[in-house]
Amino acid sequence: MEELPEEIRLTQEGTAGLKLSTGRVVDTRKVETIWNQQPACLVSLHDCTERHLAEETLSRLTEELTRANEKLGELVATDPLTEVLNRRGVEKALGKEIARMQRTGEDLIAILIDYDDFKQINESYGHAVGDATLRALTASVSSQLRADDYLGRVGGDEFLILLPGTDTRLGLVVADKVRRAIKATTLPVADGHLNLSASLAVGRVAPHVVSLEEVLAVTNPGLRRSKQGGKDRVSGVEPWLESAARETEVDVAEMPLHTALQEIREVETGRAVGYEALTRGPPGALATPVEIFRAAFERDLLTSLDLRALATSLSVLKHGFVDGWFHVNMFPSTILNTSIERVVEMLQEGGRASDVCVEISEQQFLGDPSYLTESIAAMRREGVRVALDDVGYGRSSIEALLVLEPDVVKVDRSCVRSIDSRPRERRRLERLVSMIEINGAVTVVEGVETEAELAVLREIGVQYCQGYLWGRPQPVLTD
Repeated sequence: MEELPEEIRLTQEGTAGLKLSTGRVVDTRKVETIWNQQPACLVSLHDCTERHLAEETLSRLTEELTRANEKLGELVATDPLTEVLNRRGVEKALGKEIARMQRTGEDLIAILIDYDDFKQINESYGHAVGDATLRALTASVSSQLRADDYLGRVGGDEFLILLPGTDTRLGLVVADKVRRAIKATTLPVADGHLNLSASLAVGRVAPHVVSLEEVLAVTNPGLRRSKQGGKDRVSGVEPWLESAARETEVDVAEMPLHTALQEIREVETGRAVGYEALTRGPPGALATPVEIFRAAFERDLLTSLDLRALATSLSVLKHGFVDGWFHVNMFPSTILNTSIERVVEMLQEGGRASDVCVEISEQQFLGDPSYLTESIAAMRREGVRVALDDVGYGRSSIEALLVLEPDVVKVDRSCVRSIDSRPRERRRLERLVSMIEINGAVTVVEGVETEAELAVLREIGVQYCQGYLWGRPQPVLTD
């Protein structure tokens, strides 16, 4: 036995795929026997190098085929001109959101867009200008939507927006913002600029709907009313909805705010280790943070409202409603525009600065994030932790992670989608989590909605998460 190579002498019976120092791959088998009247072992080697290479090649080709099929699936669902969803993509998104609506009871709103007089643009300036117009308009519409909203092309110049978790009043507000964004879009042509507009219709998708055609049938009457009413306007499926939209005007500066808490949980045990404070407005169109702060931004009140929301959130900590971590949200612009001494003073008012973690959204950075380093350092000196929120796969996320060196990284919920069914998405998340951990930050994955997603996070080794799997954020009254 001593004459055999060491890697063979140390193998167990039935070892397969053993790579020798010569580069060959062998299967080994060991049999007990007698040699010269002494107990001995007979080791047989079978050269399986060619089979091993073939298996490696097959595995690589299978992975490449899987990636190609995933890419093909994306292309099949995408409109090549505008790079938004095509009809097939919209139908797939609609099926997914209807299933979610039936599971959670949330509303789903559809907005149908038809660009006004688009045929005349093609006839007067040619199809190349028409194509450029559609691309420009699509970019304007996309800028008004959330990351979880869907935009798809369902006809020549007809587009459909799907707004998950949105009620009709808020849908009308979003539709009017889209209308104004389209109105503000101009396109230079040989004889000046094209002034653009669109007619829109808003309708609620019923839980029993099963096809895109049904959604279009529901919203088309409202679209006809918009056209007949003079174009460049929004109509509801029912006439009373139009007056309801006008009732959503609220004095943003005096708007009452309250806090809802969402648990942050340990992946392995499911134990709640802390809470994130989320700002909520009055019932109606400005109930959600997206619309609250969008309205504040439009009225140049973003910083003042953000500071008031911070104070409201911290009052929950001050009144002793929570234990463990306590995460609050701040806009980068608020940190930049406010005396950092005042910010630190506010954070200390709860009496437990070491429990406070300030979340700063990566998606709200403008340019180089290094302008926040001094402010972040000042907060850290007082024991306050800093989290980088909404981190995804983009280059800006990596830059912010390296420059700001956050204590906590909140992985955006878009990174969790399909990780239990698409190996590629799982691998991408694994790489992102590894990069975060290498930089010494704690990872919290957002948007967990199913046990299957949680199981994958457990396998990957993620420590903390949050999401609707454990329920929706719960309001807290501090008065």
